Amino acid sequence: MKSHFGIYDFLSLIFAPQISPAYWFLLLYIRGGTILSVAIAITFSSLIQTCALLVYAKTSNAGFYVADKEKRLPLFIISISAYIIGFVLLEVTASPFIFRVLMLAYVINTIIAALITKYLTKVSIHTWGISGPSVALLYAYGSYAFIGMLALSLIVGYSRIKVGAHDIKQVVSALAISVLITIFVIYVIGRYI
Repeated sequence: MKSHFGIYDFLSLIFAPQISPAYWFLLLYIRGGTILSVAIAITFSSLIQTCALLVYAKTSNAGFYVADKEKRLPLFIISISAYIIGFVLLEVTASPFIFRVLMLAYVINTIIAALITKYLTKVSIHTWGISGPSVALLYAYGSYAFIGMLALSLIVGYSRIKVGAHDIKQVVSALAISVLITIFVIYVIGRYI
């Protein structure tokens, strides 16, 4: 049994999928968001999910990472609901395009991740939560940001393998699927938003 907290644990913690959306929306805010848009985005993409996870982990004995894929469904439902509310609020407040489409991408990505987790395998939501938003950073900052985010998602994915949470297929599939979905949302569905 592991008794120390190492670098892989640290990376898993600071890039937890409930926490990391705050980083990406703050980066988008720097590029041209409003205080209202970033407040809505962080509240509905990160704060609600983090609070829900902490309560759920304590009351269900599931642990912070909810390793058992069967126990993840309630958290997926809370996340999807929060993302939908966040998307609607960003739309109503005429927030910048990239905030709206990234929040919509979170909705769609989370639905797909929940279905894959329920019916196929426990994909790496840590990896998914970095590689999907990499497309929003591509849109806002260009190819260097995109490449940097993909590298970060691989590093965090590797850390999830090292702590025994996932295998290589679960990490790579999370990266590929999330990038493809987010490209579709931003560059195809985004034309109609």
